[in-house]
Amino acid sequence: MASKVLKDTWAIMMMAGMGTRMKSDLPKVLHNACGQSLAKWVISSCEKAGIKNRVMVVGHMAETVTAAFPDETAILQKPQKGTGHAVMTGMKKVPKSAKQVLILSGDVPCLASGTIREFVKYHMKARASATVLSFYPPDPSGYGRIIRDDSGGVTGIIEHRDLKPPQRDIGECNSGIYVFDSKILETALSKIKPNKKSGEYHLPDVLDYILERKGSVEAVWTLEQTEAMGVNTRLELSEASDFLRWKIIESHMAKGVTFVDPASTWIGPDVKIGKDTIIQPGVILMGTVSVGAGSNLGPNTDVHDAKIGKNCSIRFSVLNECVIGNEVNIGPFAHIRPGTRIRKGARIGNFVEFKKTDFGEGSKCGHLTYLGDATVGKDVNVGAGTITCNYDGKNKNQTIIGDGVFIGSDSILVAPIRIGKGSYTAAGSTLTKDIEPYSLAFGRAHQMNKIGWLEKKKSDKK
Repeated sequence: MASKVLKDTWAIMMMAGMGTRMKSDLPKVLHNACGQSLAKWVISSCEKAGIKNRVMVVGHMAETVTAAFPDETAILQKPQKGTGHAVMTGMKKVPKSAKQVLILSGDVPCLASGTIREFVKYHMKARASATVLSFYPPDPSGYGRIIRDDSGGVTGIIEHRDLKPPQRDIGECNSGIYVFDSKILETALSKIKPNKKSGEYHLPDVLDYILERKGSVEAVWTLEQTEAMGVNTRLELSEASDFLRWKIIESHMAKGVTFVDPASTWIGPDVKIGKDTIIQPGVILMGTVSVGAGSNLGPNTDVHDAKIGKNCSIRFSVLNECVIGNEVNIGPFAHIRPGTRIRKGARIGNFVEFKKTDFGEGSKCGHLTYLGDATVGKDVNVGAGTITCNYDGKNKNQTIIGDGVFIGSDSILVAPIRIGKGSYTAAGSTLTKDIEPYSLAFGRAHQMNKIGWLEKKKSDKK
């Protein structure tokens, strides 16, 4: 069955709408929900379900949407004449060999891959002409209702505005997600007429066409109604984000990760966390992040696109596009910027900033320091207030610090500079020349003491 789903099913993803209720200059499908755009969630769910053949139907800000997904097949719907017309447009990219066509909206991010897979399998097993995914929202107002006969068979879908009073009590609603027999869909689309008032082609009219010709229409409901929820407003965006967040956290908990306060924690879909890691309150892990086993992250730590090793401790810190080795201790209040690598057993303390720095195994940088474009060896001690002056106004220059070096507090290292193995720099030094191994370097201004200066100053004021 899985191979048939993979080979014979095409997905048409409708992403052409303006999303006016979002009140945004950004296309609705590109709004972010828990680390991914709405459209990306839909594409990823199809991919994980085994549906490799997909078509994006784009319209509003089409170039922006297609640029966000360069590997997806896209087709422009112009003008935009409703959901039926969107599917007509998408079908131009669907080959005649397709057996099933799955219809999705680009604003349904919570639909799980397992639900898609089982939905398509149900349709195929039932040998239906069309199958609708239905759901039971707490408030069905505004949704089309699934109409069934006494035996439970589907007899139609009626839009909310057309419901008669008894039908308003029906709780089973149309999600707008369908699977069709490809040939039947193609035929039906060629027969439906535009709505007399709006001039639009409505996709549910395809179901009416099928039913009028004694075709079989099935409806299968999802028990998790949020999966079928479309995002049309900022409020619904936040609700979808929260749903996705909880699903992700639950999956990590099942694999042995502790979340001290899940309600204050945000984990993206591409995050991997090893067992026995503890996630403290206020942690954000987004993008491509991996965390090794036995680590302790947070509280209040923000990590994007980073690799973190085993048995690390990271508190009150920000990490972005960096690699952290095993048994590293970072924070509080450290900023680890792109291109940085911190090696096993290193210690990074409070108010330290690294940028594009390779920090050696067992080295320490405890306080109030900036290292940029630097390579630091093993077992180095970097004193408080140290700065690498890596930018000369035109170029970024390198600082190289050998193994076992002791950098005195308030050292200013003017790059390019190389500090040899085992050397010491005196506190308060400004250093501009390379330092030989096992040397002591001074770079202080000459000190002057003016004896009796204060007494003289006081007498001058009288």
